[in-house]
Amino acid sequence: MDLAEARRLKEFEKENLELKKILAEAMLENRNTQKDPFKKVLRPTQKRQTIEHVVGQRWCSERRACRYLGLHRSTFR
Repeated sequence: MDLAEARRLKEFEKENLELKKILAEAMLENRNTQKDPFKKVLRPTQKRQTIEHVVGQRWCSERRACRYLGLHRSTFR
């Protein structure tokens, strides 16, 4: 292995390390977005739990949360 090949190998290793870091950050971000409380929920029980979470965190009122998720307030209660 001559000097030019050694330098090229060193550059490839450096680029590979940077790509691994980018991949790790993307995977971490993807994992964090999967735990989103506003993901699409289908069953009324899941909608009820989501509304309880949103109202408990005081992000919005019960009326507004029910309207956003399409659940009637009497069904929620």
